[in-house]
Amino acid sequence: ARASAGAAASLFGIRIAGKAEAGRKMSLGGVASSVTPDAILLERVLDPALPFAFADARRYRGMRGEVSFGGVTAFWQRHNVGSHVDVRGLEATMQSPPVPLLDLPAFRLTAGVARATGIRGTKGWLVLRWTP
Repeated sequence: ARASAGAAASLFGIRIAGKAEAGRKMSLGGVASSVTPDAILLERVLDPALPFAFADARRYRGMRGEVSFGGVTAFWQRHNVGSHVDVRGLEATMQSPPVPLLDLPAFRLTAGVARATGIRGTKGWLVLRWTP
């Protein structure tokens, strides 16, 4: 079971958003890949700053706040998996729709950097996801 709620507002090119979610029997960490069907991701809370299967939780609660401007997003996340894991960082995303004439699929390229409690150091990621 999984439930989420969110809200967002934009003003003068600045977007402010918040989201909360809760679930049972969830896995935390990792990124979405091009070969993993979205249906499998229902039991997973994606967080690229945390390694794949960083934590499993019988009861999960999470919050995310973000401020975006010009393709760059500053975010703060809190995951409650029995203990709190806070993640703070920056993320930049670039995407393209499919180009049928050249037979190219849509893509989404995400680069980011974040610090998380419980993990030593600063983590970075670069994720390319193709969508047919």
